[in-house]
Amino acid sequence: FYAPQTTETADGRRMMFGWLGLPDDNELAQPTVKYGWVNSMTCPRELSLRNGILYQQPVKELQQLRQGNGSQWQGTAAEAPAMAAVSAELLIGVNGPFTLSLRDNATLSWDGECLTLTRHNWRTQEAESRYWFGTLQSLQLLLDSSSLELFINDGEACMTARYFPDPAKQNLHWQGHGQLSIHHWLLSSCVIE
Repeated sequence: FYAPQTTETADGRRMMFGWLGLPDDNELAQPTVKYGWVNSMTCPRELSLRNGILYQQPVKELQQLRQGNGSQWQGTAAEAPAMAAVSAELLIGVNGPFTLSLRDNATLSWDGECLTLTRHNWRTQEAESRYWFGTLQSLQLLLDSSSLELFINDGEACMTARYFPDPAKQNLHWQGHGQLSIHHWLLSSCVIE
């Protein structure tokens, strides 16, 4: 997440866009280089200040990309069905530990104290992890073919990453004994022609 810019909407909301990628030694190792591009923009985020904390949430207009009513599931993480992960949104209520495999290329895990996002470095293939500590109640996850954006507790904290899973691996897989409530939507293309 790099070089964020904000603007005020006509209805007074503060929106932010960030650059999803960093100019580093891994940049030219991205698989998209062969197609003539690297990195991308984040989803548009609405900023708000609550009790001295800056919250970031996907703008409400992105809900227009949701296909239909989506699907809902509730139960123990290990019993959750596989779910499509390319162009998808998930709202997850969390009560206990779980691990979520994101197309076998990244992992999100909660052990009751620490939320860990791990993905493979596209140059070295070594695992890289980022951490968040706190009380986890809910997650909102936006996924597409090469990015994931994670909003923790309605935007109290965020994690954003590029990842490059095998296109043949399209699903999310769950493990753990934590209790989850999941609302899952496939998302329509946001390209305006």
